[in-house]
Amino acid sequence: MDTALSADGKYCGIVEAGVAGTTLAFGDIVYLAVADSRWELTDASAQATAFGKIGICVLAAAGDG
Repeated sequence: MDTALSADGKYCGIVEAGVAGTTLAFGDIVYLAVADSRWELTDASAQATAFGKIGICVLAAAGDG
């Protein structure tokens, strides 16, 4: 892992491709919704979005509806 990142919009880590279920921006915290296998925004107040596969969006995406 590269610890010398110096600018906004850079990241280092393991990446998994997927489909956005909503519009996502770089840095958004997301979870993989089991029902449709799409990445959705997490909600810190909702237990349903706080477990399972969690990640950080590294490529902005428009939801596919």
